[in-house]
Amino acid sequence: MKKHIKLSLICLISIIILTSCSQEDTITGYVSSTITDQNYFLLIQNITQDEIRDKTFEEKVVIAIEELENEDSNGYFIYVPQEFHDKVILGEKVKVWLTGPAQESLPPKVSAEKIQTISN
Repeated sequence: MKKHIKLSLICLISIIILTSCSQEDTITGYVSSTITDQNYFLLIQNITQDEIRDKTFEEKVVIAIEELENEDSNGYFIYVPQEFHDKVILGEKVKVWLTGPAQESLPPKVSAEKIQTISN
């Protein structure tokens, strides 16, 4: 009887681990600023291009932080390798595949393994 319970628990834990590992973390939003010397760009979700078009970098960061307090992680600094960063275009809507945990900052810093442009 104890063997069956242990085996059931091991199977259940294995299924949970495998399921959580197979999920892809992605976010979609607008590239609102780029930080070339550090290979970062600021991505803001749940916003339109018109809302950020004429804002300064500092104003965009404030928007990302304010939205972060009301929503769940609305703005991110995305780190990408140089070859991706050179292809990122200000104002583009992109889907980003995240890798690794977010660094604690406002807005959070995350790394991307893949970026896809989305047509508006």
